[in-house]
Amino acid sequence: MDTPPHDGLIVPGGSIANLYSLLLARDRAEPTAKNKGAGNDLVAFCSEQSHYSYRKNAMTVGRGLHSFPSSAVFDAKHPLTTPDTT
Repeated sequence: MDTPPHDGLIVPGGSIANLYSLLLARDRAEPTAKNKGAGNDLVAFCSEQSHYSYRKNAMTVGRGLHSFPSSAVFDAKHPLTTPDTT
């Protein structure tokens, strides 16, 4: 049986997984960020109900809290939406 090509990480918990996700996204958006640092135009949108580690990790990776604006959520099944007012 052939094993298909794959990539992945096994991590000990959600906070470190979220840190890896931010670093991988940053490196995809700006491949030179590892050596030169990321530009000032990177932003990650998180819902107001996202895990606290996203805000903590924003500081860890040097982006600052201003780069992680929170978005309101209508309900758990429809994040980042607003109620239909019609």
